[in-house]
Amino acid sequence: DRFGTADEHVFRVADQIQRLVPGVDILVHTLMQGFDEDSYRKRGYKIHAGDINNIDVNQLFEAWTMFARADVLVVDTSSFSWVPAFFNPNCVIYHPYRLHYGKDRAVLNSWEPSTDEAGVARCVLRQVQARADTAAGKQ
Repeated sequence: DRFGTADEHVFRVADQIQRLVPGVDILVHTLMQGFDEDSYRKRGYKIHAGDINNIDVNQLFEAWTMFARADVLVVDTSSFSWVPAFFNPNCVIYHPYRLHYGKDRAVLNSWEPSTDEAGVARCVLRQVQARADTAAGKQ
């Protein structure tokens, strides 16, 4: 859609992650008015919806903390998700898009574009291995 990533794109990336990590919890955070929660709930996603015109600082910090600590963070074109993504040391998958003057948005080298299925798989599986290593006491 005009201000965010199309639902079909979100579903495609989430489906890929679910194939790689069956049973994974997917949390969708949105501040968009008119967001179609039913499409996401039918797929088993958890929804955290807010109102961009009524967000308080505690809600902002709660959301950004979740984003910065997520094992796998998929960000859309919204700057709301990009700010905490820079603090996420884990797997960050971004939706590539072009700015009005035609240049690609700058990203960190460790981030993977959502359009690169192999890159998404590498990112997700790296994080799964890191979690397994941590659980086994390896660092």
